[in-house]
Amino acid sequence: KRVIENLMINISKHSKGNVKITINITNNYAELIVIDYIYNNSDIQIERLFDKFYKADKARKVNSTGLGLFIVKKLMLKMNGNVEALLQDNKLFIKCRWTLS
Repeated sequence: KRVIENLMINISKHSKGNVKITINITNNYAELIVIDYIYNNSDIQIERLFDKFYKADKARKVNSTGLGLFIVKKLMLKMNGNVEALLQDNKLFIKCRWTLS
């Protein structure tokens, strides 16, 4: 629940409004994919996105601690899941995957 809450809070604070969310479930895993269409990806250091206190745009006016995605990563690891981010064609993909047993 907290992983999804943090992702939705991030979307509401930082997205320009064009977001796609998909959920895939198979016999082996559940996957949540958030796709955010971004206009200027030069501000994002994708390799640092899940770092503690990281903010993509230092000039943001939004109150932000830079902890939301850091917490997502920590919680996913505790649940034996994983999270990754990918930047492609002006889209930011955040994929959370849980193994089902």
